[in-house]
Amino acid sequence: MKCPKCGCEDFIVTCDTHDSVTYLSTIDDDGNIDLEQGDMDYWGNAECDECGAKIDIGTGELLEPGVDLTPFTVLLLYPDPDNLEIFLAHVCEADADAALASTRKRAVAANNGSFDLEDFTPVGIFSGHLEIEGLVIKNTIGYCKKCEKIATWNDVKGLHCPECKSKDLSIFEWDGESEYPE
Repeated sequence: MKCPKCGCEDFIVTCDTHDSVTYLSTIDDDGNIDLEQGDMDYWGNAECDECGAKIDIGTGELLEPGVDLTPFTVLLLYPDPDNLEIFLAHVCEADADAALASTRKRAVAANNGSFDLEDFTPVGIFSGHLEIEGLVIKNTIGYCKKCEKIATWNDVKGLHCPECKSKDLSIFEWDGESEYPE
């Protein structure tokens, strides 16, 4: 891989390692990464040793000055209210908002465009690539007592009453049969 700014082939690489091992890696012109020892997830920045430009290892694109990529684990709830299925992705982005946006794009692509980006509700955005086993999502609902409405969620307002826009809600776990709280 060559630096898109100066053409240099020497980089300082940041990667996510799984144990304390010294790694020697070679990045070829075609983007292949050769390791002499160990195991790693490829994410983050490659910094040009010559000019200091930072490059996204995953895409080979030049990053804006001052931008560092960070690993995130993002959980999205599928739009089907009868099926509490979670879409999980490990991404590397500059911040949590970018991590959410890229994960939503992945979720839409993984479902062949069957859903829109906004259809996937974020459940959690965590710093780092987390291994998650046995995750249980409970059907939690927000309810506005004043308007007697079920709360809705969006990126701008978060969880709120669709009528009065209040965030003063009763939050409860719904089993699908019980009445809403009074």
